[in-house]
Amino acid sequence: RVLTLQHKIQAVQTIAKCFRRWHTPHAGPEPEPEPSVQSHDGPDQIRATQRNFVMAAVRGDSQTLHRLLQLDVVDANAAATFDKDLQSALIGSTADMDLNIPSSSTALSAAVANGHQDCVAFLLERGVDVNAADANGDTALIMAARLGCHDAMRLLLFPPFGNGPDVAQCNDEGSTAFHAACCRGDPVCVQLLLDSGCDFTRIDRKGRSGRAIAVENGHFEIANTLREWSANNLKDSSGRTARERAVERRGDAWGKLSRAEQLLAVRREEASMAAELAEAESAFFEAAAAHRSG
Repeated sequence: RVLTLQHKIQAVQTIAKCFRRWHTPHAGPEPEPEPSVQSHDGPDQIRATQRNFVMAAVRGDSQTLHRLLQLDVVDANAAATFDKDLQSALIGSTADMDLNIPSSSTALSAAVANGHQDCVAFLLERGVDVNAADANGDTALIMAARLGCHDAMRLLLFPPFGNGPDVAQCNDEGSTAFHAACCRGDPVCVQLLLDSGCDFTRIDRKGRSGRAIAVENGHFEIANTLREWSANNLKDSSGRTARERAVERRGDAWGKLSRAEQLLAVRREEASMAAELAEAESAFFEAAAAHRSG
């Protein structure tokens, strides 16, 4: 085979390279080129990983949550977004068609919305921010109150897992978890938030209190509960509740009535004694008149 000039040059260079490698004393092997490493830190990859993390919470997959947290490739407090096409694709690819895949959600909110209490407890144990909000400003507590998730609310609000959520935190509409519970009309959610010490007098951006929202939605049982709670717990500047003030006023009224009854009894006794005296005097005069005439 007749080699071209270029092929001959390449062959000579290869032979020279081999000769230098074999005859250079103590020469180590030529370093191999480092393999190119594909970067996984691009924005699309980060968003996809974050969605996988939230989807694990949607499905209640604690193992995947644990693995991704160990790899330190996700932000446990960040929200992931799902457009309508992606939501439809994810729901269509799952065996359980009842999964609640919100348009925006943190992993904690996703676990709450789908009733996975073990995932909620796991994430709380891992120290996730219980006040982290999604794109709408909804926290896990607001989500639980809106959906009536009693067990999740207990985990979020009270020990051993609850780590002090801000019950006064508002979403983008100016509503707190208490407003959401009153709008739903769930007495258990309302009572849990009252027991946690929430401000039940706070108003939303429309100027409505929780009681006004309950009345507006026809939840009159909730409205009555809040009225009783307010009477027993809302204190004035002197530290007295409305019920305590009513008892004091009632006590004053009873005292006045008792004193009036006592005075009336005295007057009646005096009148009775006066009548007896008049009768005795009349009898005496009659007797005296009869004596004189006799």
